[in-house]
Amino acid sequence: MKKSSKRIISAVIIFVILIAGGFILNRCNEKRASVNGSPSADIRDREEKLQLTPIIEKNSTPIKSTTAKFKTSEDIKLKYGKLEEVFLYNGKRYEGAVISINEFYTIVTVDGTFKIPMQQVKLRNIIR
Repeated sequence: MKKSSKRIISAVIIFVILIAGGFILNRCNEKRASVNGSPSADIRDREEKLQLTPIIEKNSTPIKSTTAKFKTSEDIKLKYGKLEEVFLYNGKRYEGAVISINEFYTIVTVDGTFKIPMQQVKLRNIIR
């Protein structure tokens, strides 16, 4: 083989190796971004959550429930096993059984079921 053909073949082999290395590096970066979370992916996720999240009311709102309304706190205690006092930052106080604690604090009281955003809950006391 001539020197010129060897040089061309060597150049082609080096070029192929560089292209393959670029593809491998790109795939590794994509996998790392999906595992560790890249800033651009985090921003996209937050934007999607903002668009999909419904508007949250600032005040506690009663929920229309199909369950029977309770006449006394003792009825609630018999049904759910314990009572809690929930104090909010705005000064309101609820006494009843807490049925869920997520983004919202859902409490069943004598007046009905209330769904309160967690940011508004200041203190809770368990009444035995």
